[in-house]
Amino acid sequence: MTILEKILYILIINISAFYPLNKEVRAQLSADFPNTLSSISHERSKYFRKGILLIKNEFNVNLENLESYEGLTRIVIDECDGVCISGILPTSLKEIRIEACTNVEIKSPFESLSSLELMDSSFKELSKLVLSSFLQLQNLKLHGCRNMILEGSLPATLRSLELLNNSFAPFPLDVSACTHLRTLSISDEVNSITFGKNSFLESLQITGCQNFCIIGHIPPSLKFLDLNQVHFSRPVYVDLSAIKNVFIEDCLNFVAIGAEARV
Repeated sequence: MTILEKILYILIINISAFYPLNKEVRAQLSADFPNTLSSISHERSKYFRKGILLIKNEFNVNLENLESYEGLTRIVIDECDGVCISGILPTSLKEIRIEACTNVEIKSPFESLSSLELMDSSFKELSKLVLSSFLQLQNLKLHGCRNMILEGSLPATLRSLELLNNSFAPFPLDVSACTHLRTLSISDEVNSITFGKNSFLESLQITGCQNFCIIGHIPPSLKFLDLNQVHFSRPVYVDLSAIKNVFIEDCLNFVAIGAEARV
C-alpha cells in the first residue's frame, strides 16, 4: 500500500456520515483497502468495494454504462444534487437506494433489479417509473418522492411494497397479481386497494387515507394490521381473531368481528 493509499484509507475509515451503512462499510474497509477506488470530486466520497458503490454529498453525479463495474450488486446515493443513472447496468446489480437527493434522473432499464428504494428525493422533471419494466423486483420503497408518477402494473415478483408520503395524485392500487407479496405499507396517495384470492399477505399498514375502499377481502394470512386515520367509504368488516398484532386508531366505517375483536 502506497503512502497516498494509506492517507486515503485513514480518511475513509474516519468518515462517520455513511448512514445507514456505516458499520457494514467500516467492516468491509477494515479487511482490506478497496481494490477499485474512483472519484467524482474527491476520492473519499465515492468508492466501489465488495459490490457496493456508495456516493454521498456530491454535485452532478453522472453514472453511465456501469457494466464495467464487474460484480457491482448495490448502489447507495445519499444527499446529492443532480443524480443521473443512464446506459447499460450490470446484470449483477440487484439493489439501488437513493435518499435525500434532488434533480434525480433515471434513464436505465432495471430488468435484473430486485430492490429499489427512493427516499425523500425529487426528480429533475416529471418522471415516470414504469413498474412493469421491473422483471425481478422484490422490494419497492417509495418514501417522500416528488415530481414522479407511477405507470404500469406491479411486478408479480414483489414481496415488500411501501408507498408513503409521496406527491402522487391519489390512485387505485391493485396487488391481486402479487401472490408473493408479504408486506404492504401505504398512505394517502392510495385511494383503494384490490386484493386477489391467492394473496398471502402477512403485514398491512395503512395511514391517513380518506374515502378509502378495499376491493376483495383482507387476506386471512394476515398477522399484523395497523390502521391509522383511515376513513373507509363504506363499512369494512374484518375478522381480527386470527391476527396476532392489531393496531386501530381513528378509523371510520371499520367494523371488527370475531371472537377476539380487539380495537
